[in-house]
Amino acid sequence: MIYEDGTAKCLLTEEGYVSLDGREYHYYLKDHQGNNRVLVNKNGGVEEINHYYPFGGVFASEENVQPYKYNGKELDTKKGLNWYDYGARRYDAALGRWHKIDPMTEKYYSVSPYAYCSSNPVNAIDYQGKLVIFINGMHWGDGKSNRYWDKNGGGFATAVMKHLNDYNAMYIDGSIGGVGQLPYNLDANLRRTFGRNQGFLDAPVILRKIKNSKGELIETIKIITHSMGAAYAKGYIEALKQFLIDNNLPLSLIEFEADFAPFQPTEQEAVKGIKTFQFTNMNDDIANNKWLKSPFGIIQGVEKVTIGIEENKKHTIKDFYNMVFKLPEGKYEVIDGKIVPIN
Repeated sequence: MIYEDGTAKCLLTEEGYVSLDGREYHYYLKDHQGNNRVLVNKNGGVEEINHYYPFGGVFASEENVQPYKYNGKELDTKKGLNWYDYGARRYDAALGRWHKIDPMTEKYYSVSPYAYCSSNPVNAIDYQGKLVIFINGMHWGDGKSNRYWDKNGGGFATAVMKHLNDYNAMYIDGSIGGVGQLPYNLDANLRRTFGRNQGFLDAPVILRKIKNSKGELIETIKIITHSMGAAYAKGYIEALKQFLIDNNLPLSLIEFEADFAPFQPTEQEAVKGIKTFQFTNMNDDIANNKWLKSPFGIIQGVEKVTIGIEENKKHTIKDFYNMVFKLPEGKYEVIDGKIVPIN
């Protein structure tokens, strides 16, 4: 879901988007690099056409009705910058360079740390590489965004990524639209079902995010949840797990799931084969509230539980900031498509 000024504007998918004001479907026609060349409506009518220079600059365009262009990334035109948002870094197509050093730079000394696709954009695509998936809980309009975790969470997401040394984040709404859908959100099984459905849609996209330009796997997946997002994540991970099995990929690509203040923990079960960690505060008056159908408890099948006893630490994500260091550090890397421990 894409929000502008706190208002839901459209539902973005891999194949296009649905505008919520008119409830209309719009589809991307892409080339071999995933560049959005043509935008069409449900009747096949052309709404936008884009042509690109090799490094992603738009040299010709008919209409300009949506911002997702080169590699399917959002083109930020504010203040004339014209940078593409790749998640972990911003890319300047006019220069063919990133504005931040590649986190994998020490593995490729012969290539500039600012170069895009080793300066060979015709034959390669540079996806984000490293990936941490954040699945939020109940919200008032800031779900599926960094605002939930950092602005309102005291820099929690940034602290997690620094600890894991993974700076590419993907944000997912684990509360089915927020406070407006509260009756549905009180059902843990329903949240899990919604998560599973979204997971099947996202799985192919996520796989591309953890591959390099040669199609080689280069990273594992870490999943961080808060509150209602924990149940949603179980379904989401089930879908990712099935996708990996169907494509003969190791389940160890999903390194772990960490649930902070899981809501309705006694109604959840960790996904088999996936390491799951639970972080709970004893004085949490929401996740440990039987009147909200969420009594204190432990998620079935978790590997480790960390319980905070500080009186002033309750349910908000910033109340768990001091537990970030207890997350597993990045213990594995992918070399030649194989998961190996970091020495």
